Parts: sequence; structure tokens; C-alpha cells
Amino acid sequence: MAFLQQIANKFRPRLPNQETHAPPESVGYGTFFGVYLPSILSIFGVIMYLRLGVILGKLGLVPTLSIVILSSLITFLTSLSISSISTNMKVEKGGAYYMISRCLGIDFGTALGIPIYLAQAIGIAFYLLGFSETLCASFPELNSVYVSIVTLLVLGILGFFSTTIVLKTQLLIFLVIIASLCSVFFGNPIPYSTMEPVGRMGYWTGFAIFFPAVTGILSGVSMSGDLKDPRKSLPLGTIGAVLTGFVVYVLLVLFLWSSVPRQLLVKDTMICEHIARYGSLVILGIWGATLSSALGSILGAPRTLQALAEDGIVFKFLGKSIGKNKEPKIASLFTIVLTACFLFFGKIDSVAPILTMFFLISYCILNLVAGIETLMHNPSWRPSFTMKPWVYFTGAILCLIGMFMINAGATFLSLLIVLSIYFFRGRKLSSNWEDICFAILMQVTKSTAYRLKT
Repeated sequence: MAFLQQIANKFRPRLPNQETHAPPESVGYGTFFGVYLPSILSIFGVIMYLRLGVILGKLGLVPTLSIVILSSLITFLTSLSISSISTNMKVEKGGAYYMISRCLGIDFGTALGIPIYLAQAIGIAFYLLGFSETLCASFPELNSVYVSIVTLLVLGILGFFSTTIVLKTQLLIFLVIIASLCSVFFGNPIPYSTMEPVGRMGYWTGFAIFFPAVTGILSGVSMSGDLKDPRKSLPLGTIGAVLTGFVVYVLLVLFLWSSVPRQLLVKDTMICEHIARYGSLVILGIWGATLSSALGSILGAPRTLQALAEDGIVFKFLGKSIGKNKEPKIASLFTIVLTACFLFFGKIDSVAPILTMFFLISYCILNLVAGIETLMHNPSWRPSFTMKPWVYFTGAILCLIGMFMINAGATFLSLLIVLSIYFFRGRKLSSNWEDICFAILMQVTKSTAYRLKT
């Protein structure tokens, strides 16, 4: 029935107030380069190579698999919500912020757009810290913070001058990562040996460290303004990246558990290199994964900031476009400076829980938007990809549960920050968009009129 409903939605007759002619095809990136590649490279990042083995060693097989499944389920449900929202509207620059603000209204969009941008900026620091950790393991005399800052400047210059070069570079990195994974899977298992007991880790601590591994879908969504056909590319690219990442992570967990003693998984963060058939390929894969993830966020975060500036939420000059492709140069410079500040946290394990909290807030709201719009039967809500409301609400509930279980205090603080931004900035802004408040008002009006009639 759901499949038939999808087909029916795709061939739903257009209403009189809808556009009768297809808009001209815009020049932009397709599904693979514009959405799938940035997303999957962010998913195949620092956690996969440097922290998955540690989590597996400390928690065991079943808890680690459940973390992979729960994290991937949250991201998959969110990708369904993104698919519904993106097929209901023309998604322009700003990605997740654009979707939320055009559905919930600019006031709520303000409160959530800033955390989304901060999550992307913190993500850049997270990926660069992973790169510097591996480089400093090979060259102990180097300082990890200085390495991260120099790398940030190099990548920032690359992203500043050419988005196309960055995306083409990502294809090469993707091939290197595939080769490194093959080298691991066809590597040499380490015989079991009796060693001292391993240290333990709390389940939700492991979840908080792992979850950023599957949040790469926002890297693709943030490129929405540069896509040839966002309605087609966003659903295909995001769902495809999530499913690919899930399969690879499950296979890698099973392989590591069967091939490496538990004690070594905990002690050796570079275990993938040491068991691989060609260790140098894994090093290249780690560097490629971390740098490509950082590049994806360096492209995405300034576009979110640019959209915030164009809506009047932050300073207008931050949204200034330069060049024939209207790339956000000023926003890129600001993002590089802000990321440099985050780099002084200095450790992956310190940044990961903060990043997880921001992403869970963003995912929760995206799921709520799709669920409420579907439930309220808003006349302007006509996506070609749709699910039952409970599917979207399940994603939102799982996000909230994850946030409170990781750190209830941090969850309340995060929500307080969002509400503060809403009251001190969002309520001062107004728009004539038919947002979710309009849908709720219409639903109440219809119900009242029906009651009066009966």
C-alpha cells in the first residue's frame, strides 16, 4: 500500500495555483557529486578508523552493534524526513536551515539555524583533530593543535577558491578510502593472546562518541543551493549514503571482533593500519577520510551562514556572494576563524559529545517538521515522497531519548540556548511564508467551522 501511495503521489494532479510549466533546468551538481559523495565521505571519517575499535573493545560486540543500528536508524529516519521536505519545496541554499525555516517559520528557523551552523563548524574541528592525531602518531615531535590549524588554512584556501576542485578531489579520496577498506578486510587477523582485563565504557558514552560518524548527511544537504535538481538528488543521495554507511560499519564491527583480541582494540587506536594487508593504504584512507570530511563541512557551513545572513538573522555582510557562482567567500572566512577557536579543545573525545548534541537537536526538529506537516494536512504540504506521521515522530523521539541519556544537563542547556535565541532574536523577525503556524491556525479554523455547522 505504501508503495502504491508513493506512485499515486508522484502522479497527483496539479492544483490551479501550482506552476503549470516546469522550471528551466539549472546548472549545478548531480546526485553523486553534490549529495552522495560529500555525505558518504563524512560518514567514512575519523570515527571509523580511530574510535570504532576502542568502542568495540570496551563495550563488546552486541552493545556496539546496537549503537551502530540505533545511530543509523536515527539518521535513516531523518533522511526520510529530509526527503519528504525536499520533495515538497524548492530547496535553496542553507540546506537543513532552509527546510526548517520555511516549514516552522523564520522565528523558529532562527533559533535552530544558528545551532545547525555551529554543528557544522565544530564538525570541521572534529575532523581536523582526527587528522592531526594520526599525523602526530607518525611524527611525535609535531603539535596536534598547530597541525590542525595549518591544515585548516590549507583546506580553507582550497574551498575558498574553487568548489568544483574540492568536489573532484573528493572522488579521488573516495577511491582511496574504498582501497583502504579492502586492505583491512583482506588483512591478517591477530591471534588471540591472554592480556590484562580491558577498561569499561558507559553505553551512552560510546553512543555519544560514535554518533558523529553517521551525521554526514548534512554535508550533502548543505549543498542544496548548488544542486541541479534538489528534489531528486537530496532523497537519493542522503538515503543512499546512510544505507552504504550502515552496511560498511556493521561489516567492519564483525570483522574487527573476529580478527583482533579485545585488549588490542582498546589499546591500539591505529589497529586498522596494523591488521591491513597494506598499512600505508589505511594511513592514506584515514587522511583522505578526515580531510574530505573537513572539506565537506568547509563547503557546507558557509552556505548555511550565508542563508542566515540573507534572511537577516546574522550580519548581512556575512552573506555577500562573490564570483559568477555566487560562492559565500565572506562566510567562508568567518567559518575558518571560528573553527580555529574550536580546535583548541584539542581532543576528539572532548569534541564528539558536543557535536552529537547539536546534531541530535537538528535531526529532532527535522523529524518533527515532517511529522507535524503530515499530521496537519497543510494544503501547501504535498511532497512526492511521503511516509506515515509515526515514522517521522519515531525519529524525533529517538533523538530526544539519545540526548537525555547522553547528558540530561547538557540537553537542558542546549534547549535553553535554542529558546534564548528564539526569544531574543527570532521573535523580532517576520515573514509571509506559509509555515507550520499557518497550518495549525488553518486546522483550528476548519475544526471550529465544522463544529459550528454541526
